[in-house]
Amino acid sequence: MKSLTEPSKGGIYLLVGKEEFLKKEFVRSLKSSLFKNLSELDLNFREFDAEPGGFAAFKDFLQTLPFLSPQRLAVLSGVDELEEGEKESLLSFIASFPSSAAAVLVSCETSAKKNPFLSAVSKKAKTVSCYAPFDRDLPQWISTRAKHAGIRLEPAASALLIDKMGKDVPALSSSLEMLATYIHPRKDVNAGDVEALLGRSLQNDVFVLVDNLLKKDAKAALSMTANFLREGIRGFEIVAVLAGQFERMRKAKALMDEGLPGAQVGTELRVHSFFMDKFVVQVKSLSRFDLRKVFRELLLCDESIKTGALSESLAVERLVLSLCLQ
Repeated sequence: MKSLTEPSKGGIYLLVGKEEFLKKEFVRSLKSSLFKNLSELDLNFREFDAEPGGFAAFKDFLQTLPFLSPQRLAVLSGVDELEEGEKESLLSFIASFPSSAAAVLVSCETSAKKNPFLSAVSKKAKTVSCYAPFDRDLPQWISTRAKHAGIRLEPAASALLIDKMGKDVPALSSSLEMLATYIHPRKDVNAGDVEALLGRSLQNDVFVLVDNLLKKDAKAALSMTANFLREGIRGFEIVAVLAGQFERMRKAKALMDEGLPGAQVGTELRVHSFFMDKFVVQVKSLSRFDLRKVFRELLLCDESIKTGALSESLAVERLVLSLCLQ
């Protein structure tokens, strides 16, 4: 992710993509590299947008010599919303850009190549992509960000963090910073650290719970669900997560029966790489279960909780025993 690299001093940068956090992070990093103190920053940094008069003010600011600093820095947001005449003026301006200036041009487009104007700008500017990583790239993205924060995440810790935060880039970045502080002076983050700081993840634990149910280990499964309830997880949440996991396994079994390799199926159904092997083994064991009965028991448990026919603990306990007795 280019936004993690230290921007070189001066020049023109074109930021494309939808992730505002990464754009702000890049500007923050550039300001740190250009200005030694707040006085320099206050005198030589401004932000502008594409509203009437915004471009003219942006241009005037950068054409003025810096004061008590080698350079001035200006940010122009909504660059793709400039009037046609302003776009032509901007292209002319950056063709003979002042050596004492640095500029960040912010676009909402996902790629400069799709827009003729941005494509022309990109020939004179350093293009920085600011977008959230794809699902398949999240583990590597987190690993890179963690390294930047001076820590390393074990695979289980990375999987748990993804489950808790999803693709929320600001939340992921903040969590990594908090983890770095939390485990200091250690460098390696384990799943226990993530749980202690951010709480347990039912989505993560469901792989272990399903494992116990498939093995018909009622004692272990009952112990897990009792712990969930003690920690404040509601009975209907346990039912929902189990229903989602069994449905995902049902789809996986159908795909594997058609000849698709297990790893490819897991990727298709967005199973984290850390759980991939376990998931494939669980799917292959699914023939022991009558899925119609599984979903019927899940529905019965859900109804018992929501109608008050049974307490949450009793309804979940009955569900576990019913599934283990299949």
